[in-house]
Amino acid sequence: MPYLATELFLQETGTRMVHIGYKGGGPAVIGILSGETQLLFNSTAPLRPHVVAGRLRPIAVTAPKRLDLYPEVPTLIESGLPGFDTKVWFAAFAPAQTPKELVQKLNEDMVKAIHSPAVRNNLEQQGNTVEGGTPEELARLVKTDFARWSRVIKNIKD
Repeated sequence: MPYLATELFLQETGTRMVHIGYKGGGPAVIGILSGETQLLFNSTAPLRPHVVAGRLRPIAVTAPKRLDLYPEVPTLIESGLPGFDTKVWFAAFAPAQTPKELVQKLNEDMVKAIHSPAVRNNLEQQGNTVEGGTPEELARLVKTDFARWSRVIKNIKD
């Protein structure tokens, strides 16, 4: 996702940068801390200790609204890129033949669990925004994101 967020940023702004293909988030964080690279799109959790220690400075968040973890950091939307949203989401899936009633029950239980104070607090401390939704909302999100990221991937320039 960090690579796709970077590509979306490049495509929407017309910016040109040299891509450094790290083998995972850990080496990418080391790359920015060492000065090997000057810009990194990444999730907040692995960067938080470096931000707190003053070794990294967040410039903008790619979610549609500011994060509680970084309330002073503007979104890219606020910074002049309308509609820029690359938030990462997690979901649970079941086989297509799963009875609708069972899917509904599982969904209700999972939404209840992620909104429990302990789970919610843990997720938010990692920089996540807790939402939850219906199976129908997830189906729309999957369809929309598939179309969006397919377009970004097709437009990647070497």
